[in-house]
Amino acid sequence: PVVRDAGLRLGDWQVRSFSSPVDLSDVLVIDIDEDSLRDLQPLLGGWPYPRDVHARLTHALRQQGAGIVVWNIVFADPRAGDAQLGEALSAPGVAVMLAASASRDHEPRDRPPPSGLSAASQPLQAGQTAVPWSSFVLPVESLLGAAGPSVAVGVVTVELDPDGVLRRVPPW
Repeated sequence: PVVRDAGLRLGDWQVRSFSSPVDLSDVLVIDIDEDSLRDLQPLLGGWPYPRDVHARLTHALRQQGAGIVVWNIVFADPRAGDAQLGEALSAPGVAVMLAASASRDHEPRDRPPPSGLSAASQPLQAGQTAVPWSSFVLPVESLLGAAGPSVAVGVVTVELDPDGVLRRVPPW
């Protein structure tokens, strides 16, 4: 854990040192931990929440003036409320990013990427650098199909601290 922790700190230092300065004073990150999930259970039910809860929150964030909404939840399988979430994603307003998870192991994909995400599996052009991901878990096709051009998909990966708590989200 100490070596891994040192690697995270070194990577964070590199990004901070070589990136252009960015004003992050208007960035709000909402992380719901286990205690919060228990506190919210009487209002919203147990985790995972039905997708209509995410739809309502997406609408609310847009109404409150969010510049972009990023869901760090991989909506990989069909669930109750997908129609409402698809509607929220396709509504006019700020862009929404849905999360995908990636793996570096060499397990084959359980399904091919949707046509709109085919670039994720294309070979890199000369001079490009990237982490070589061997497989992806992507949002369910019904959400991507309903979403339209205002929805992006990105690999949003944040490692927890060694004690399992998320204490920082590097927005780089």
